[in-house]
Amino acid sequence: MSSSLDRSDQKAVRKLGADEAAAKLMAQVRNDFDYEPQWWQLGYNNIGELVGFIQPVIYRGCRKENLEEGTIYYIGVVPKQRGKRYIYDLLCQATHILQKIGVWQIFCDTDVLNSPMIRAFQDVGYRQFASPWQRPL
Repeated sequence: MSSSLDRSDQKAVRKLGADEAAAKLMAQVRNDFDYEPQWWQLGYNNIGELVGFIQPVIYRGCRKENLEEGTIYYIGVVPKQRGKRYIYDLLCQATHILQKIGVWQIFCDTDVLNSPMIRAFQDVGYRQFASPWQRPL
């Protein structure tokens, strides 16, 4: 979270510190979503360097005819690996996991000023569902 491009993450880290902000985020995911630990994955490049991670989850209570509704709760590329297009691999892997689980719809969001993530969503085929809005910071 300490290197996130999301302004709300940056604010949480400034206010709470990186460890406490991450702990709070993880507590929220346990309270609000369902997931299996193996869905959360680290991504490595071909020489074994960590490039990023994914955390796909499913919403509780949104099942529709035996299909789930999911989201990518968190996704990130480590700073020294940014700009190398690893976000596409991570995003496609998270999407694939949710498809294997059996989701009928995947919702994702990002800070309206996080243009690299917005572009990645668009490039892999996600479409904008709602008008952009900014959370109060």
